[in-house]
Amino acid sequence: MASNHKDSDLYFQDIVDGEKDTLTTSRRRLTGPGSSPPRCAWKCGQCTPCKPVHVPVPPGNPD
Repeated sequence: MASNHKDSDLYFQDIVDGEKDTLTTSRRRLTGPGSSPPRCAWKCGQCTPCKPVHVPVPPGNPD
């Protein structure tokens, strides 16, 4: 699956420019990754270089 960086760049540009949120922007914000980008915390140490990935987690109780 090819990623579409152009759409994603436009989305982040809207946030930077402070444009008023639309229903589409609000939905995209709710379905995207968390408040910070993925990072290499708690990595196993055997992968070099570390390449963080976003792993979607379904909403619900973490128990």
